[in-house]
Amino acid sequence: MLTPRPYQIDAMAAFMAGVDKGIRRQLIVLPTGTGKTLTALLLARQIGGPILWLAHRDELIQQPIKAVATVWPEASRGIVKAARDEWDRDIVFASIQTAARPRRLETLAKRDWKLVVVDEGHHAPSASWRRVVSGLGCLSPSGPPLLGLTATPERLDSARLDDIFERVSYQYHLGQAIKDGYLARPDIVFEPIKVDLGGIATRGGDFDPKSLDLALLEGGIVESIRQVGQKHMIGRKSLIFTVSVNQATMVAEALRGDGIAAASIDGTMDLDERRYLLRKFSSGEITALANCAILTEGFDEPTIDCIVMARPTQSKSLFIQCAGRGLRLSPGKDSCRIVDMVALSGRHSLVQAPVIFGTELEEETREKREKVLLKVDPIEYWKQRLSTQIMGLRSISRSDMRWIRGNAGELLLGVGSFGTVRLMPVGGLWQIAVLGRLTDGVGTTELLASDPIDLELAQGIGEDYVRRCKAVILAQGGRWRDQPATEAQIEALRRWKIDAPEGLSKGVASEMLTVAASKSYEPATAKQLGYLRRLGIQFKEPLSKREAGRLIGAARRGQVT
Repeated sequence: MLTPRPYQIDAMAAFMAGVDKGIRRQLIVLPTGTGKTLTALLLARQIGGPILWLAHRDELIQQPIKAVATVWPEASRGIVKAARDEWDRDIVFASIQTAARPRRLETLAKRDWKLVVVDEGHHAPSASWRRVVSGLGCLSPSGPPLLGLTATPERLDSARLDDIFERVSYQYHLGQAIKDGYLARPDIVFEPIKVDLGGIATRGGDFDPKSLDLALLEGGIVESIRQVGQKHMIGRKSLIFTVSVNQATMVAEALRGDGIAAASIDGTMDLDERRYLLRKFSSGEITALANCAILTEGFDEPTIDCIVMARPTQSKSLFIQCAGRGLRLSPGKDSCRIVDMVALSGRHSLVQAPVIFGTELEEETREKREKVLLKVDPIEYWKQRLSTQIMGLRSISRSDMRWIRGNAGELLLGVGSFGTVRLMPVGGLWQIAVLGRLTDGVGTTELLASDPIDLELAQGIGEDYVRRCKAVILAQGGRWRDQPATEAQIEALRRWKIDAPEGLSKGVASEMLTVAASKSYEPATAKQLGYLRRLGIQFKEPLSKREAGRLIGAARRGQVT
């Protein structure tokens, strides 16, 4: 069963405390990548069904459905979307478009929901959302509690979140999440577009898209991104945000001309085509993906390590959503390059990269900042301000949990006497287990999730295990790693029939031993398991190849019945 993180426990407790006080409609604000979905599912499990989960996009329905098996495996799941009408399950995931239809809404309103969840809750004040929420009785004092999930509670239009929600019950700031080690550190660079946006009209609180598109094209935006590609995208998996579909298409074509495996994706494509492109991006066949306003929400690809923000905006929420796509953790990744191309486009009211730290330089007024910028080079000004914030993150950031690749594509994280966390690929998913944890002097194997799960969740569970064990995981590049290997390490390598090279360091020796030891825990083969079952020998899974061999040998000698 999944164990909540400290801030998830606090968020759930804050929500339930609000309900106990009669506060029925609350927001939980967690940064992208810190587990909003898992937090709500854990809360749903705690409350018990029936639960209704509302979302506005297919991706925001598919993701929590997959996670239920890990968080709340005994719950029955249903979907209310298009032709599917499975409204009578423990937890029901419904698209807002379907739920808004009068007959569907009437059916849903008949159930006694214990909790209604609104994913991306900042959309809730819109007319269609409000109609559904009201129809379900959530705006009534006696209606079901309403939980809104969002990373960005701000809106630019005239709709007010407090028209729906009574309070923000819990907020975990993005900068704090980076400091606590739950997100990758942003590596921010400025590559400003040379265009004056002072004359661009504003619509709905942000720049008019058509006028902005024309101004950027006239300013050579495609060529600017192409240059950024050569400078920052080589060797990285990059996500590019543009102002229009046309720009996304042109950018992808320009990058392909420079030898970068690039593509564009947009909302005019059918769902199957979008999923096909995202699979190729996930696998690495596509290394740069340009998009316009389609991958800001509900898109999770932890291996992204470069975000190119080429869409000037006055929306703090939009900038954070875009940047957050690259801050999820992935084995071997500790930072993400954020290329800010929009910070200094002739208008200092633009949202700029410091916003992702959760401070936005709040101690300064815009007027004071603009006075300073008249006297100093703007690029140097922002670099100086960022350097202080980034150094603060580096001084207390996550210990780099050093995942290393072992046998058959597995990922390993050694944690001393607490064993080795192993992620084993299984049919596109990952089985997570702890190998060799010492219990009464005997090494054991324990699954941390009963079924294979996606890599991001598996990594999170594994690293949370390390945190709970309070194992000493020193930062990558720490002093101990460069010290000479100990005699005990060299002797242990000899027992594994591994020659210790001259000049071997403690760090490298530790990794060699982790990989060697993992061989003892390679999973038993299907042939071994079948043979044991035919012999009628009982065993507890997961069973290692080594232990299966021992049982088979003992059976042949008549020592096991």
